Parts: sequence; structure tokens; C-alpha cells
Amino acid sequence: MWGRGMIFVEQLVYGIDPAGESSSRALLGLSPGLGKEVAFEIQRFCDGWGQAPALGLQRPALLSFPLVSTMPSQRGRLFAVIQVGLGSRSTFQAAVLSDADYAEFEYNPFTLLEVGIFSQEWQPGSPLPLRQISVDKLAGIPTAKDTVTVDDVGVVDEALLKLLGEGSLKLPIEQAVGQSDRILSLIISLLPDSIRKNLRFASFTTGDSNNYTLAARESEGSSCAGWKRWFMAQTSVAHDGANAAYIRAVRDALKSGDMGELEKNAWDDVVLGGAAESVAVRDVIAPDRGMRDDPYRPAIKPKPTTQVHPAARRNAIGPLQDREPVERTPRVRKLARPRLVRQQLRISEVGKRRLPVPIAMTVVFVAAAMAGYLWLSHGGQDGGFGWAVLKSKVTSEYSPRAATLLEVVNVGKIYNRQVKKVARSGLGGLVDSGPRDRNEVLTVLQVEAAAPLLEQVDLFLKLADDGIQQGNRPDRETRRLESLSGQGDMLLQEIDRLELAWLSLSTGLNWQDLGNMSDQEVRARRDSLLTCSAQVMAEAGRELGTSRVRGRLGSAKRQVDGMQTLLTRFQQEQWSQRWEDQLYKAAEQISPSAAGMTRAYRNAAFVIVRLKKAERLTAHRDLPYAVDFENTSWPCTEVQDVLPSLRKQMRKFAVGEAPLLLSGISSLYTHLGKPDDLAEEMRIYPTALEKLESNPAFIFDPGAYTDYLDRIRFEAAGSLLDLGADPDIIPDAYFIGGDRKADLAFREAQRRPEDPRSWAAQAAGDGPAFYVSWSKKQAGLARDAVLVRQRVLDQDYRDCVGLSETLRRHAAAGEDWTETWLVLWKQATDSSLGFAGEVDAGRLTADRQARLQTFLGELEQERSLPLTAVTIRFAQAILSEPTEVLLKFRIEPGGRILVSPPILIGPASPAGTGWVGTGNLGWNPPVGPRSSFKAEVLDAVTGESLLKVDWDSLVEGMGPGLMTRPREGDSGSVKFRLDPAWWGGLSFSILE
Repeated sequence: MWGRGMIFVEQLVYGIDPAGESSSRALLGLSPGLGKEVAFEIQRFCDGWGQAPALGLQRPALLSFPLVSTMPSQRGRLFAVIQVGLGSRSTFQAAVLSDADYAEFEYNPFTLLEVGIFSQEWQPGSPLPLRQISVDKLAGIPTAKDTVTVDDVGVVDEALLKLLGEGSLKLPIEQAVGQSDRILSLIISLLPDSIRKNLRFASFTTGDSNNYTLAARESEGSSCAGWKRWFMAQTSVAHDGANAAYIRAVRDALKSGDMGELEKNAWDDVVLGGAAESVAVRDVIAPDRGMRDDPYRPAIKPKPTTQVHPAARRNAIGPLQDREPVERTPRVRKLARPRLVRQQLRISEVGKRRLPVPIAMTVVFVAAAMAGYLWLSHGGQDGGFGWAVLKSKVTSEYSPRAATLLEVVNVGKIYNRQVKKVARSGLGGLVDSGPRDRNEVLTVLQVEAAAPLLEQVDLFLKLADDGIQQGNRPDRETRRLESLSGQGDMLLQEIDRLELAWLSLSTGLNWQDLGNMSDQEVRARRDSLLTCSAQVMAEAGRELGTSRVRGRLGSAKRQVDGMQTLLTRFQQEQWSQRWEDQLYKAAEQISPSAAGMTRAYRNAAFVIVRLKKAERLTAHRDLPYAVDFENTSWPCTEVQDVLPSLRKQMRKFAVGEAPLLLSGISSLYTHLGKPDDLAEEMRIYPTALEKLESNPAFIFDPGAYTDYLDRIRFEAAGSLLDLGADPDIIPDAYFIGGDRKADLAFREAQRRPEDPRSWAAQAAGDGPAFYVSWSKKQAGLARDAVLVRQRVLDQDYRDCVGLSETLRRHAAAGEDWTETWLVLWKQATDSSLGFAGEVDAGRLTADRQARLQTFLGELEQERSLPLTAVTIRFAQAILSEPTEVLLKFRIEPGGRILVSPPILIGPASPAGTGWVGTGNLGWNPPVGPRSSFKAEVLDAVTGESLLKVDWDSLVEGMGPGLMTRPREGDSGSVKFRLDPAWWGGLSFSILE
């Protein structure tokens, strides 16, 4: 989807100036590269949007359209995407980008919105820069096609049907919401590129002057939830050619969720306004449901057909694949093709149906021709023409009553009789015997075989379309659909035999074996003829009218099979992956526009499959073993997302009609929703879980819920134990499997949650499966925690070694190593404290911990501090003449006091800048990293305190290193001098 590089977006803001007095819209700001003509065109489009609703916009509206104007800052054709702000004083923020850049967003304004192009609210007076977007950031943006659900079928395809047929689509809505934006984005994403490039769009609008291609128009009381019903009440147009193929491809992609398959083909031939004839939308979107022809199927035009010369057919037996075909142009037959003779049907079977005019005319014509033939043959001796004459001359078995569905026409029997008649009358070559002889046998085949058979097909289509009827008796309904499916098979088989019979009699082949062939043999012969003479077989189908219904019959048969399988799977007693796969496959065979209860079964199947997949997610399976088990801890988010759809499907069934599995799941999750409450209920009523365990959903798939109920028992027993109840008198119902000992042992192991050895021992026991599984998970968590700590220890140890090496380099160079020592000391201390008392865990050995402890001890040990001299400085106002002083030095802890010899303090240089003096000390006291120091300077004669200074310890961030720098007091400073050899006197065993 995405290219590489940068996308450049010019900006514009238009609306009512919040700081001005005018209530008219004006241009409030635009980026430097946006041209005046482009700005004017955008303003006109914004004005055409209309005014905000009375209560203001509750959700930003999104507009887009291709610009006519161009500008130098961006090459080629330009597009504007506009966001209308909230409230009643609408502010329009427009983004203008080139064709190449907009293509990166698949010409979908909602995808552009995902990168936050309008995320920063514009402030009056602030400049609008040229926005730059890195294309690399677009790779993770979700598209509308990622949100496709089964519920989108029946809305999105209807929208495309109407949009492509009428050239535009205006949907009614009171206020835009997130769901309406998602559906509109999906509709845009499913349009071909050529149409998306020219789309004029509004996610919500109150005006009609922008000539929108797709828009949601303000309509009081309307919502996107009612769009499906709105479509069903509208009229649209049928399609043929590329538009019809495209809509079928969209349906398949929506149904399977495979949007990539739709994108594999270019649909450049799809055009707006590709209309055929006006029909109801619901009829167009479900062409295989009614008794009409498929409106998407192109009309069949006569073409030159391939036929075997009559001379080559005479007395031939077997398939035609070895005969030489010759080309001929079809000629108009003298006898009109009798397509479908309607027989007298009981109203209870098929309902009242009017005979189409073309068929009625055909029937009248055929009857007149046959009447004339019989009248001439009998000379009118019966004194009139009636069904008795027709019966005696044409057939001895014809009856005007159509066979019922359970009495599929025996085409083979009718064919054998006609073959015998041909043999008796010497009509071995019907093609050469003249139109009257040929028409006689073919008319009998049409009247006695084709007409009743097609009538039965119509009845089968109606019964299939009626769908599932008895939800309260699924076993009986399953048997009915199984029988209906068998009838569909027989109808398809008899259609094959009928077309071969027509071919045999019309060409003079007169196959002797056709009437008695098995169904498999008939299919094999037809397949053979389709390979070598497809046009001949197609002509037979057109003559008999079977080509019109074959596809619809096959589709209806697949739907019946899907319904039967669906009912069977819903009655299955136990879950398995195979059951889940079969349930989903059966639901896919059923049209999303099937009859009410059938559609409810179909949608319920999809929801249950989604739920079962969510229940098997690790995130859900692990919830019963969580540390915190509260009302919000079950189920997982993925299961929660499915439950509203599941309960919605429950409401689609009448009371008592819903499958037990569906109602059981709904009831079970209603009771399992609050673990705390359920545990409290069980604490009071020990048998509170027995009803849940008898739920059909629990019995069907106990593995999905057993661990959860076991955790409820565990929590209920724990609450009793916390109240001081004696474990021996708590009823067995509170303990999983009644195993009181295993329960108490597990609770004891919980006292040592980070000890993998105790959990491993618990998991190796023979207690209830729940405790074993939980112990294994806890052991794994404990091992993981130990491994994490071990990796931390390893890293700490390596850090300490590295810092020690740095510290030694500073010491060897005579540099101040105070700061490095502090970092190293803190690292070693934290590691030592963090792993004190750590249990054995493989690589985390006692030796490694011992080396850290030794190293920390080396850092903590006392070292002699060689203070060789001290420099004391006073402010000018402290002394009036040179004075001798004493330095009193105190070391904490311990309180050891050192006193210097008298030190002469004289004038500093230059004169008037203070008083200074230096004295030798020769002190070498032992100090540690926690030692702090206090110094007081006293007048050597009077003992008066002249200056006080102190130093914090090394671990507090100061230490000996800072003693070599002047330390300020209230009236001067003190600075010590250390023996240079002291800086290099560090060594650590960790480096050995």
C-alpha cells in the first residue's frame, strides 16, 4: 500500500472568526503554498455543505472532493479533505494534497484522518505551515477493510449496488456516529480506483448543492442502524457486465473477509450509472431467492451453434464425441418452444401464481398446433377437441395435474415410450421426417416431462427459500431438510436426463439405453457431451427452459444442504475442532439475505464460532489462574467483544425457537459475569454451581468453563478459611474434586510464590487437574522470575567489574575517584540487597553472590587518610592583625578529635583581600566511606571560635575527595592537602 518518502499537505482554515464581531464565514488562515484559486474553490464547497444542525455537530464531519484548480507548490491533480469542527459555529479545516500523495491513503479521507492531520486544534492568529508526513509512519495505519464483519454484508453491497447504478448515494442520518463513519469508509474502500479518484463525499451534510457522489444527509430520526431497512424499501437498478461482476466479487470478499482477493483484479470497466432496469433493491441483492431470472446474468444472444449433420446421427448410439461437427446458423423453428406449462397446483403447495404472458402465449400456441394436428388426423370424428383426444393420440399417460415434490417426474419412462413410438412408426430419422413428426415427440417430452419438472423445480426453490421453519423441533426440521436435499439431487439428475433425451430425439440419435441408465451414467454422458459439444447441450437447455433454472437449483440445493448441516451441528452433543469447522462452512453456504429464521441460525453460527475461538485464546484460558480474581477479571476482552453480538442473535429468535446451545451460552455468561458475587453465593449455598454445570453450553464444552468454576470453589473455600472455619468441617463441595488435602497443600505453596522448587513439587502431585495446571503455571512464572533476576545479577556483576576497572585507572593516575566510587558502591549495594537470600536457580550461584559480598566489604573497609597540611582563609573583617590559630578536627562516628599545632594567619595577597595561613599536620587517621568530618578554627590565645566547617561522608556524596577543595564556612574556608600516594592505594578482588 505505502510508498517511500514524504507527503506534503497544504492547509486552510475557513469559518466564523471567534475573535471577530461578524457572523459570516471568512478565510481565517492558509499555508504559504496554497493558491488563491484553490482556496476559493474550497470555500465554495464548504458553503455548499450547509449550516450545522440546531444542536450543533456532535462528531466532526469529513468532506473530500477532487479540485479543478491547480497550484505551483504541488504537481498534477489536487484533492481536498476537509474536517468540519464540533458545535454550531462550524470551522472548516482543509488539507490539500496531490494525486500521488493521496494515492498513498487509497483515496480514502478516513485513512488520511488516521495520521492526525487535524489532531491539533487551530488557534486564531497562529500560522498554518506546510505539513510533512513521513510515508514510513503510514505502514501501521488500519484501513476500513481491516474492520469488515459479517454484519456488513447486506449493507455495504446494497450501498454499492445503488451507488454504481444511480451514480450517487445519499444516506439518511440525524447525526454522524463512529459506526456510520466506519461503514462509509468501508464503502469508499470497496469502490474501484477510478471512482474513488472522482469521489465527492460528505460523512454528514445539511446541504444538497455540492453534487455529492456519496454522502450522509441530515434526516430527523434516522440512524445508520436503519440503513439496511432503508435500502430494502428503496428502488435501485440492476447491473450487467463489469458492474455485475464487480458487485459479486465484493459480496464474496465481504463474506470471506478476504479483501486482498478483491484487489487482485483491476476493475477499470466499472462505471457510475451503469443501469439496466429498475427493480427493488432486495430483489437485486438476492437474485437466487425468487422465481425470476438472475438480473446480473447477461442476456444470451443467439450465436452460431455446432451440430452434427442429421445423416451422421441416424441410428447412432452413444456420445457424439467421435463425430465430425459442422457449423450452421440457428434458424427459427416453425413450432415455438414450449417452455413451462403451468399445471393445476394446490394453493397450499405453491400459493397463487400468475402465468407470465410470454409463457401463456407459448402454451396457447402449442395447444393450437397440437389441436390442429389431431383434428386433421382424426377428421374431427369426435365432434370436438378436448383433453381426451390429446390423451388418446399423443400420450396414454398425460395428466394435467403436476406431480408433487415427492413425485419427481420419471423422465426415463417418458423417454422410453417416445423412443418405442418412433421405432413403431418408422421415424428412425426424426430430423428428416418433417416438422410434424418431430414436433409431436418433442412436444410430448416438453409437456409430460419438462413442464412438470420445471414446476417441481419452482416448488423446490420456494421451499428452499422458505428456509428453516420449526426451530422448536430441530430434529424434525433436520429430517425435512434432508428429504428436501434428496429431492434437489433427483431434480438435478432428471434435468440432466431430460436434456439428453431432447438431444437424442431432436437429432434422431434415439439412444436405446438412456431411459434405463443410472444417474452416474447419465452424468458421465452429459459431461462427455459438454466437453465436445457444449453448444449443443446449451441449445437443449434453452429449448427446454432448464438452463434458466439449473444454476438457481444448484444454489438452492447448496443452501438446503447448509441449513441441514447447520441444524445437525447445533444438535451435536460435544465440541470439537471438526465441529467448529463444519458449522462455519455450513453457515457460509447460506445467503445473508435468507429467510428470517434461517438467517438467524446462520448469524448465530458465525457468532458461536467467534466465541469459541476467543475462549481458546491463551489470554482467556489463563484468567482462572490470575493472582487477582475480581468481578472485572473474567472473561477476556475478546470474549466480551463477542457477547453483545451473541445476545443480539438470541433476540432474533422467538421464545422457545433458539438453539439450546445458543441460549445456554447466553445464560451461562450471564451467571458467570461476576466472579466475586458467584464465589460469595457459593459461600452461602454450597450447591450454587450445580445448576451451571447442568447448562447445555457447559455440557457441550466443559473444557471452556471447568477451570473457571474450580477457581470459584477455591475462592469460596478460601473465604471460609479466612473466617477461621475448620477445614475438616467444610463440606466437600467447596474443594475441587472433594480433595481437601490438595487444596490445603496448594494454599501452603502460595506462601512461597517465588520458589520454583515448591511449585514443581506441587505440580508433580496427583491432585485435581486444576491444581496441577495452576502449579505448573506458577512454577513457570517463578522460574521466569528467577531467570530475570539472574540476568539482572549477571548484568550488575559485569557493571561492577567495569566500574572497578575505571576506579582503579583513576586511582593509578592520582585522580579524584570520589564520583566513580559512589556509583560503584551504590551498584554493589543494590545488587547485594536485591539478591540476599536468593534460592538456588541454576546459573545464579552462591559463588557469584559471595564475590559481590566480598567486593562490597572491600568498598566498606576503613583506610588511613594522610592529611599532610591545611590552608585556612578568613574574610578581611574577621581579623585586624596577624594571629595564631588552632585547628580542631573531629571524625564521626567515634568522635575522635585531632588538634593541629599553632598556625600563623597573615594578610592575604593582594592586600585587603583577607587573611590566610598554612600549617603542616602529619595526620593519618583511619576513616571509612561512612565517616564524616567537622573542623573548628580557634584563636590560639583566647580560644575564641573563629570558623566552623564540616564534610559529609563518602556515601553521602562528599568524603575525602572534596577535602582537598576549599570548604566554605560562615567566615572563611578550610582546605586540606592529602598525600598523593593515597589516591592510588585501591585494589579489589573482583578484578582478579
